[in-house]
Amino acid sequence: MTSANVTIQGFLGAVPEVRYTSDGLAVANLSIAHTPRRHDPQTDEWVDAGPTLWVVASVWGAVAEAVADAPALSAQVLAEAKR
Repeated sequence: MTSANVTIQGFLGAVPEVRYTSDGLAVANLSIAHTPRRHDPQTDEWVDAGPTLWVVASVWGAVAEAVADAPALSAQVLAEAKR
């Protein structure tokens, strides 16, 4: 069996939406934006180096409940998925 790992670092594009299943399990949806950046040595500034990638992720259980209490809009996040 092969495994796949995905890691994305970006900013929240919306306040996390938390809801509960009929069994009481928390589920949160996150909208994460990542724009590649590069350093421009001529201006000594960071500039966008490509289009923004939008990722929608769902987290469950205790992680979803933690998300409800944590970041606000535009907060920097790091999300990792393992299979």
